[in-house]
Amino acid sequence: MEEKFSDEESLPGFKEDLIHSLESQKFIPSTTILMNAGRFNDAPLSACFVPPVDLRNNLKDVKKIVDGYHFSGMDTGFNFDDLKKSN
Repeated sequence: MEEKFSDEESLPGFKEDLIHSLESQKFIPSTTILMNAGRFNDAPLSACFVPPVDLRNNLKDVKKIVDGYHFSGMDTGFNFDDLKKSN
């Protein structure tokens, strides 16, 4: 994606694609993106993130990773698909 829209010549096309996606409601950004985009250099544009952690590992280590997201203003969710009941 970055390579496709990384030069000045592709900017008008990106703008047109984005406007079309917004007007046709194919893309509806979250409130966090709408309110914060361009306002802060170090703030996340996502309200929630599923961190790449293995919940079978030490939960203290998982908490340290997750706390980093929380301190930056994001919420977290978890993917429990990989957890299986042991027989």
